[in-house]
Amino acid sequence: MSYISSNRNYMTERERLDQREMAQPQSEMERRYGVVIYNLNTDELARDMFDNCPVRRFDCFCLAHIWDGQGKCWIENYGEFPLSPGSVLLIRPNTWNLYGGLRGTGYREDFVMFNGETIRKMEEQGLVETGLVAMSPMRFLPDLKALLDDPSPESQWAASLKLQSLLLEILQSRKNSLHLYNIENLLKEIQRTPEHWWTVKEMAGYCNISEAQFRRQFFKMTKMLPKNYVEENKQREAARLLTYSSLPIDTIYQRLGYHDRFHFSRRFKEFWGVAPGEYRRLHCKNAPPADE
Repeated sequence: MSYISSNRNYMTERERLDQREMAQPQSEMERRYGVVIYNLNTDELARDMFDNCPVRRFDCFCLAHIWDGQGKCWIENYGEFPLSPGSVLLIRPNTWNLYGGLRGTGYREDFVMFNGETIRKMEEQGLVETGLVAMSPMRFLPDLKALLDDPSPESQWAASLKLQSLLLEILQSRKNSLHLYNIENLLKEIQRTPEHWWTVKEMAGYCNISEAQFRRQFFKMTKMLPKNYVEENKQREAARLLTYSSLPIDTIYQRLGYHDRFHFSRRFKEFWGVAPGEYRRLHCKNAPPADE
């Protein structure tokens, strides 16, 4: 859904002028530190409701961290997303957006607006992207504000580096979320294709990550090694077919990608404690005569 052509209010011209004035290059600060931080508000209570918020866009980068309450946001070319504690919203310049609270509850946020040559270079290299990322509700922008409030060069440098570090942390969280999403889809595909013996190389390729990274992320999600997950899926499907179908055991093991009945039976017994034929007799009320 797009709100640009709807009957919503747009940011007023005065607000646009304020944004342009805020985004004028502050050459001295940018020359020294590579980053210009225009506005940093903490413990902001946002009472505007999503349904009444104006559609707006900023002339600089905006980073908002929702740490309490509920809300909703819309971003041009990305769609609508719910906001909850831990939501981090990053918006690049000139991107139409709106966000606000739900059901009259509002939410609390910390936000910072910034720009600068270093940030633009990060954007060019794909390190700063518009979007929503789920992170911890633990607040992190007040630490940045404390550094900015100290005018000493070392604190200003620290503030510049901390902001860059935060942007890289958000990027990594986004990548991790994408990797977990891809692994979730992979698990569904493995369950859909029990006849296939997935290799780690294939699975990592499916998730578009390196094999080493895939192994770490896969274990983090499933607490299992990839090859063990693949075979356990086969054995669970074998148990299901033995219980709810009258297929011969020879048909079952071939359907599940095993090329040797003895190997299949041995692995089945290791998983379930009994041979396939015995498992069927124990679990299937209308078990056909044993075929082993």
